[in-house]
Amino acid sequence: MDKVKFMTVITLDDYNKVAKTNKTLKSDEILLYVDKKGTYDYDQLNINGDNLKSKKKKMSSFPW
Repeated sequence: MDKVKFMTVITLDDYNKVAKTNKTLKSDEILLYVDKKGTYDYDQLNINGDNLKSKKKKMSSFPW
């Protein structure tokens, strides 16, 4: 995470509304958006001591 420049956190409900999808996640999963220039080569992300499994999504732009 030493090269992360910007991070936004939104609820899955809000993401589904703006992206017009119906994604679901388990309680230990996150949907991780990485822009076209970025990379994230790990299968999880630790936030406040919780290891969350990442479901990566590579998109050319965020849907908002």
